[in-house]
Amino acid sequence: MAVYTKINKKDISSINKKFENQKFLSFKGIKQGIENTNYLLKSKNNKFILTIFEKRVQKKKYLFL
Repeated sequence: MAVYTKINKKDISSINKKFENQKFLSFKGIKQGIENTNYLLKSKNNKFILTIFEKRVQKKKYLFL
């Protein structure tokens, strides 16, 4: 299982505040993968992947928004 960091409805609510054009209605951890935690987020019309970079990854290798 590759969901290392657990998120909850409160976390999704916080994420929703940052995305004015999308409201995420559901989320589910993606078990595939070994490096990072990934979630499938669903809005009314779209699907997104939320990746949480775990401590094992060097931050300088990625651009964070």
